Amino acid sequence: MSGTIFLAGILQFQSAQRFEEALEALRTEETYSEASSLVAAFQAAMVSDTLMVLRHHPLQSGTFYDRIMAEAYLLSEFAGRGYLAGVLRGASARVQVAMAAMTYPVLDGYRPQADPDPATDYLPRLPKQQLSYLYRSEGREIEVSWVSRSNKHGKFDYISFPQDGSNDPFNDWWDGHYFLKSGHQWFGVTTDLDNAALSDPAEEEIQLIMDGSAKPGHTFFSYVPGTEIFRLYTHEGFEDVETPYGEYDRCMKVRVDLYFLPTEDSRYAGDESDKVFKKVTTTHYFGKAAGLVKLLFEDGELLLSGIIAAPEEPQESTPATTSQMATSDSPTRNSSNRGKPWWKFW
Repeated sequence: MSGTIFLAGILQFQSAQRFEEALEALRTEETYSEASSLVAAFQAAMVSDTLMVLRHHPLQSGTFYDRIMAEAYLLSEFAGRGYLAGVLRGASARVQVAMAAMTYPVLDGYRPQADPDPATDYLPRLPKQQLSYLYRSEGREIEVSWVSRSNKHGKFDYISFPQDGSNDPFNDWWDGHYFLKSGHQWFGVTTDLDNAALSDPAEEEIQLIMDGSAKPGHTFFSYVPGTEIFRLYTHEGFEDVETPYGEYDRCMKVRVDLYFLPTEDSRYAGDESDKVFKKVTTTHYFGKAAGLVKLLFEDGELLLSGIIAAPEEPQESTPATTSQMATSDSPTRNSSNRGKPWWKFW
């Protein structure tokens, strides 16, 4: 095969021991060669004891594509969540995806716990509060608003942050999610946003993304199977933050890395195919009793400018499904945010 290869993606293992078992399985394969194996790359890509984030561009030619993918498929048999995409770039581009087999699933173990004292809570529930922010970007300043809402689906009490004047969570600064709160922890629910799916999500669809009691360096991972996007949430420590609404001491700083890894062959056929795999980083600052007080993104920032009681809730509407969310990127959906689509603020 002609062309060049890269292998990218994310795999999460049930334990450090399970990852070591995967490497040992690779080393015992009849075709194993230390010189051409990616075992060293897999080890270097571990961002924690159990989480691997790989963006490897081996120097091998396309003739090694099948061998590299064989290693990716074997590794994925031991993984509990995620996927690796092996890309052969060239005139006849080719992509294969090794999905985590989930023989050893990674489950985050959601159990409802009482809310902590709001005065010490970085991720407070904030029932029916309107959150206003000053949006600054490229010399512009405008006000944007979201509302903290609670939604009951089956036995679950969800939190969402739709735009002011809506019940649709699509246009929020969280990227369209319903969340479950348990003590200091926040879980994202990676399922269709409809009543049936939210009433009975599978265990693997409830993923821990933030923990107000976590220590700096802790990393959490969120991935919706069947999509080409995954996120890492990394606790980076504590900083004091000044906002138009006041000063917040010792805010929890969380870096969010969003990775976009297309799996369509045609995306890798051109000269710019090395730029298809993208990473966007934002930094969130959470203040005690306030939640998000500051958000830094590529070309601007959000700063908390007000928290007031929310206006009356609009009439109930059916939440957007995942498929609807994928195509609903028109700026007109976010009229109360002055025509800015949600992704501008992410």
